[in-house]
Amino acid sequence: MGNHGIKIMEPGEAVTETSPGKYRYNSSYPLLKIKGIYTGHTYAATNAERLIAQIDHSLGYAPMFDVMVGFSATETTPTTWYPMSFYVLYPGLGAISYLKIYTDTQYLYIYSYKNDGNQYVYYKAVIYYDPINP
Repeated sequence: MGNHGIKIMEPGEAVTETSPGKYRYNSSYPLLKIKGIYTGHTYAATNAERLIAQIDHSLGYAPMFDVMVGFSATETTPTTWYPMSFYVLYPGLGAISYLKIYTDTQYLYIYSYKNDGNQYVYYKAVIYYDPINP
């Protein structure tokens, strides 16, 4: 087999099979690639929805993303980070408890929703693009 790499076949399929639909994974085919990694922070507004970040990805479609958020009473990098995907309630963080995130064909939006205004909200965002449909 001249096509080297990692290949995981569907159950019952021969490892010499060349049809892409017969693989569970084949390292020869492209995976999601990172469009960009973005970081930042802002001081939270009291009891109001506030846009923390509007990140321009300009992909023309709503991409996959990962976002981690952290909170700090002072303007210092948090020691604990929380993963988010859309709308998350963080128990035990006092009045700062709701954040929401979504994307469209142009931007990734990160909002704080309900909070006491006494903490900084930090974010780390990774936006992925599809190399087949960049």
